[in-house]
This record gives sequence, structure tokens and C-alpha cells, in this order.
Amino acid sequence: MEKANEAVKDIKNNPPSSLKSVKDCAKNLLMKEAAIHILVNNAGVAAISYEKTEDGIETTFQTNHLGHFLLTLLLLPKMQASSPGCRIVNVSSFTHICARIILACRNMEKANEAVKDIKNNPPSRIKKDEYQNGAGELAIYFLNLCSLKSVKDCAKNLLMKEAAIHILVNNAGVVAISYEKTEDGIETTFQTNHLGHFLLTLLLLPKMQSSSPGCRIVNISSIGHIFGDIDFDDINLEKSYRPLKSYFQSKLANILFTRELARRLNKANVHGINVYSLHPGNMPTEITQHASSTIFPGASYSYSFLSWVLPWAFKTVEEGAQTTIYCSVDEKTANETGLYYSDCNVAIPRRKAANDEYAKNFWDVSCKLLNLEPEEDFTKFLQTVSRQIL
Repeated sequence: MEKANEAVKDIKNNPPSSLKSVKDCAKNLLMKEAAIHILVNNAGVAAISYEKTEDGIETTFQTNHLGHFLLTLLLLPKMQASSPGCRIVNVSSFTHICARIILACRNMEKANEAVKDIKNNPPSRIKKDEYQNGAGELAIYFLNLCSLKSVKDCAKNLLMKEAAIHILVNNAGVVAISYEKTEDGIETTFQTNHLGHFLLTLLLLPKMQSSSPGCRIVNISSIGHIFGDIDFDDINLEKSYRPLKSYFQSKLANILFTRELARRLNKANVHGINVYSLHPGNMPTEITQHASSTIFPGASYSYSFLSWVLPWAFKTVEEGAQTTIYCSVDEKTANETGLYYSDCNVAIPRRKAANDEYAKNFWDVSCKLLNLEPEEDFTKFLQTVSRQIL
């Protein structure tokens, strides 16, 4: 009874049916808490007499819904910043199979935090001490895809220091950013989401050849590719830039790259390296963080909010990682290459994404942006690429 009376007193002093109280609580949480990973909205009343709150709203409705609604919206930015995202789930799963995992990251501080988080949060069914002491290794390399020099430096370091590379997952990405070019003169979304991965993959292919068989290259695309087109006359979109147009173009690029690389490997009789592209699913991750300033105010938060009110249309980060893991390690995909996947199954991409001539033309454009001659002799071509970092 003593605790119950204290609880009643606390509720009266901090009423959930006051929007001012909700805002004050959120403000305090945002100032004082470093992170918020789980929010449980469980306050509620039932069968009370009719009355309105100080905000003029029927008390049951405001207490049981509207207060939670406002609190959730106010805390979403903090929860977005607290989310480790799909990458953590992927890495954690690979570490579970005792592999040496390499994280190539632009932000080394966040990378180190991610490694610490992975080691402290082992996958289910594994004891923490066993996971920390007996599972695979985690290594970090610096990589900024917005700089082709950084891509070359990273590749050079990997080739020198790593004995083998069996799986390459190209999953870095940006969306809905304002128009800008990289130091290489390429539109930032296009270089980050495609061209940087394109060059990194080509530079690492010789190492993967020597590591084969059983090697895989996984390119993370999106269902958004169905809205994409490659503007061959204006690849930097200088004349027609729109944030989502650029993103959709880059996601179509991921599938075309996958298809053409698989064709060239097969033609060159390079066996033991398979290539996959995939749609991971809709997830409330940090990738939409710039949308509020480039699409419409609040766009960054609306995506997370939609995942809350329409959970059936979204995946958790754990669920979203599954297709990447499937393409990376599952035996069912061992004899497949050049295909597009969704929900751990082969899927049919947009017709343009399955056009071999279109894919070849896009490969040629990508090569020219890197000052490479797109030769059909793939072995000779890779030798030319490798000379860029010798």
C-alpha cells in the first residue's frame, strides 16, 4: 500500500494527461540520456468518469493515446541516433560463424563503438564470454567512399594485410541529401552508393580470385530501383537533380553492376566468385536522416513513425539483415550469380534492370568516370585497374 500511495502521488505530480508534462519529460530525457533503445508506452486509465484534461482533450483518450503519441514523436530523434542499424546485425551474425570480419568505415569512432556493441551483445544462443573470447575477429579499416583516393588506399591496405577475402558486402549508402559533388567531381549519392563500391570491388577482385572458390560479392540495392533511370547524358544530374531521383538511380546502378560483373566473370572463366544484389526491406534506420531538409520538414521522422503505425509494412533491423546474410553465406545461393533477391528469395527486378545491353552501357560509363578503358578482356582489365594502386 505504501508503494501504491507513492505511485498515486507521483502520477498526480506528473500527470500523463498533461501535454506540457509530456514535453517537459521528453526535454529532460533528451538532455540527460545518452541513448534510448526501447520505449514502452504503457500508461493507461479505464472506466473513469467523464472529464477533460487541461488541454481540453477527453482524459482517457489523451492518457492512453495522445500523450504516448506526442512522447514517441519527441523521442524519435534520440532513438534514431541510438540505433546501431542493420550493419550491426550483419556483422554480429558473421562473427557468430567465427569469421574474420572487416568493417570499412568513414567514422572510426562509431566503428569502434560498433565493435564494442557487437562483442557485448552476442547473438542469441551464445554465451557472452564464449562470444567475446572464442568467436571471430573484428578489424576496422578507414574508408570514405566520397573519395576515390580513400577507396584506393583502403583497397591497398586490405590487399597488403589480409591473407584472403571471401565475402564483400557493399552496403554503404546515403539518401535524400542536398546536391553536392565529391572531391572527384562526382555527384555524392552516385559515388557513395555505386561508384565507390564499383572501384573497391574491382580492386579487391584479384584477392578474391586467389581466395576462391566460395567467394561472394553482395550489393545492397533497394526496391526503389523500380523508380530509377540512368541518365547517360547527365550522370551527375546537374540539370535535373532531385534527392530521391539520385537515390533511385544509384539503386538501379547496384543491380546493373551486379548483373554485368557476373556476366564478365563468367565470360572470363573466373569461377568461384558469385555476385548478388538485393532489397533488404523497409527499415527505420539512420539513412533517412537528411530527408527533413531536402524533401519536406519532418520527413526524417515520418519514416520511423510509419514503421510504428504500419508495422506490417516494415522490418526490424534484424529482419532486414536476413537477405544480406542469406546471399552471403547460405548454401542455397552457392550456384546462383547475377540475380536480385528480396525476402531471401530470387525476385524479378524492373525490366530495365534485367537488360544486358543497358547493364553493359552503364558499366562502360562507370569505367569512363574512373578513367578506365572498359575492355572486354576482363583479366587484362583487372590488371589495368590494379595499376592504379601500385
